[in-house]
Amino acid sequence: MKNKLDTTLMYKLLNKVVDILNENKIPYHLDCGTLLGCIREDAILEHDTDVDVTIHLSNWEQLTKINFNNYGLKKKRQHNGKHKLISVEIDRKTYCDIYANPAFPLLETRVMNDKTYSIPVCSELYLTQLYGDWKKPSGKHADWPILFYNALLTSEYAKNWDPNFKIMK
Repeated sequence: MKNKLDTTLMYKLLNKVVDILNENKIPYHLDCGTLLGCIREDAILEHDTDVDVTIHLSNWEQLTKINFNNYGLKKKRQHNGKHKLISVEIDRKTYCDIYANPAFPLLETRVMNDKTYSIPVCSELYLTQLYGDWKKPSGKHADWPILFYNALLTSEYAKNWDPNFKIMK
């Protein structure tokens, strides 16, 4: 179980990453366990180990040019292959995965912990595609990159992809 300090750090990290993305005009949305917590619990999940946000693949180069050290964050890892991901950390135990996915959903906003975040429209359907029955805690993890680069692209959720972002395979 995470203690209050860990949750506080996770919110601090999430807010910092979202502020960086907004400052750099990179659209994002909460994803995976962070989205699940936002929708199901109206909070970061107590047992979650990281924060998850997603950008569109077309913004990858712009994301890689950000010097996260200037914002008090350290880049933990960067995957530049077919599946693109940058992880940044606020300390050795508190990190955020920023995924770059080939499709990007239409967005709406939701308030969590007194801050407004971008989330996919029809988030419940999105979560169903990721987790199945997401309404009950199960410990199941979203299988990135398999879902994001394959099944999710053509799933029932596909009608909610933002047409302003080309699906990139």
